Amino acid sequence: MIITMPQGSDILEIDIMIPEKCIFIPVNTVGVMGKGLAKDFKKVYPILWYLYSSMCSSNILTIGNPCTIFTQCNNHIGGSVVFFPTKENWKKPSNLSWIKSGLIFLATSPSKTKWRKMAKKIHMPKLGCGCGGLDWNDVRPLIEQFAEMMPDSEIFLYE
Repeated sequence: MIITMPQGSDILEIDIMIPEKCIFIPVNTVGVMGKGLAKDFKKVYPILWYLYSSMCSSNILTIGNPCTIFTQCNNHIGGSVVFFPTKENWKKPSNLSWIKSGLIFLATSPSKTKWRKMAKKIHMPKLGCGCGGLDWNDVRPLIEQFAEMMPDSEIFLYE
């Protein structure tokens, strides 16, 4: 199910320490969070930026292979962050096929089974549409397909 958030809602106000909650952060694969939502995320969660940066330098985070990070509090698993690569390099535009391949990977890959079981409230921006330059009318149908593949989760869209 897709729920469109009211205009002006801030995805970074979501408490990612709550186990069922998840936020998507659109990123590049070179480790730079210099603009848009990624830059704001870096300010709010600087420790998670270090994890993102090291995943990039180790070639763990690649196009079509979003990385999920689970938060932890008092030895209990919290919510999650999905570093979703929409660009290879921050200087270049996003590609619609990269959005599609990343969403399919999250919804189907055996390595993401635990994440799929836990992420029941997924908060997602307009992937690739800000600094990436993609048209929301092209991206939204991909997110709708993703929502169909994730029937046990609610997708909260921040338009």
